[in-house]
Amino acid sequence: MRSRRASLTPEAVGLPSGVRRRTPGLRREEVAELADLSVALYTWLEQGRDVPVSRRAIDAIAHALRLTPGEHRHLHVLAAQEEIELREEISPSLRRMVLSFRRTPVFVLDHAWDIVLRNVAAVTVFGGMPGIDTRSNMLEQVFEGDAFRSLFVEYDEIAAGLIAMFRLEFPSHAEEPRSAALVEGLRSSNPLFEELWQRYNVKEHPQGTRILNHPIVGALAFEASLLGVVESPGLRMMLYTPANDETSVKVERLVADYTASAGSDEIAPSSKEIVRLA
Repeated sequence: MRSRRASLTPEAVGLPSGVRRRTPGLRREEVAELADLSVALYTWLEQGRDVPVSRRAIDAIAHALRLTPGEHRHLHVLAAQEEIELREEISPSLRRMVLSFRRTPVFVLDHAWDIVLRNVAAVTVFGGMPGIDTRSNMLEQVFEGDAFRSLFVEYDEIAAGLIAMFRLEFPSHAEEPRSAALVEGLRSSNPLFEELWQRYNVKEHPQGTRILNHPIVGALAFEASLLGVVESPGLRMMLYTPANDETSVKVERLVADYTASAGSDEIAPSSKEIVRLA
């Protein structure tokens, strides 16, 4: 709320600019007026105090701050108006579906974005470079090593988008030990992660085409999707769908080479998969 208030101008919301302002953005009393709330209630909410608040009030604040649909939903999560269940079971049908994608790399992520399942295409496309472990955490892989920096052509944009999607639902499990430790560790060890985290950006879905510079087959273009898993609400599926025929052919070749060398199109499950399937 504070970051979005600071990004708005009085003119943008139909208010007179008035005298010179010491700080950028709207004043708290201006947002409270736009939302038809008391200044005290708005101030307490922005400060994160534990005060009761209605859905109508949250909706009014979202409208006053000109929030996007994703930011609006995030505000309800912050206010504990929307709970997200952390059931994270990998059913046999989910596993079969993920492994059935031959030309589309697929990762299944838990609430902390630990990779709990992936298919052969994900291994061959994202595991084809030294230093990339497709069985670990998605955020740690992107921010802690140099491999992804050379793999993604527009690395900074990809990194910012991943944090914005992760942050959307983070408040609902911020006190969970794994999530808390992950964010704390990355914020303290990685300046780029800390910079992006402090922007407080959230979004629901990836946008644009992902261009990869693969060390074996060269340029690859994917359209990324982040989907929920209805049967296990704590899980998310990250899919990279080939954006053109050339990419499809190249991924098919990588998968075929992997299958030929391994003697099978199966991949060994990670330790997390074994625990969840047991």
